[in-house]
Amino acid sequence: MRQQWRHTFEWIRGAIMQLRFTRDERQLLADILEELDFKLRSASPNPAGSDPSTADRRLPTVEDLLDQVIDGKFEFGCDELDKLVEILSEENRRLGDDLRNSGNGANELLQQRRRVLRSILDKVIEACAMA
Repeated sequence: MRQQWRHTFEWIRGAIMQLRFTRDERQLLADILEELDFKLRSASPNPAGSDPSTADRRLPTVEDLLDQVIDGKFEFGCDELDKLVEILSEENRRLGDDLRNSGNGANELLQQRRRVLRSILDKVIEACAMA
């Protein structure tokens, strides 16, 4: 099992971990973050994390994570890993609800998306546990 971790992520610069994703995983992660970023921007003119009163203790925002993924920088600290677990877990729950409510035609596509999502989530949870 230890060898599997080596292929999933590696330690760089102290507490920063670099995760390795397949092309499908990278694309789905970017899609999820982009959809969430759009929803957050639409709901609020002042995105989370841009409040000057929290500048000294700034938590990672969806926009920050999206920028990293788009730039191909899969190097995450503990706070970023925690945020990713939260986002991906919520998406996994939502996809599960969609699968239960969908017809047979959409089921296969949703199941494939959920398989890829679970693979991403497993890697992120694993890295989070090791951090």
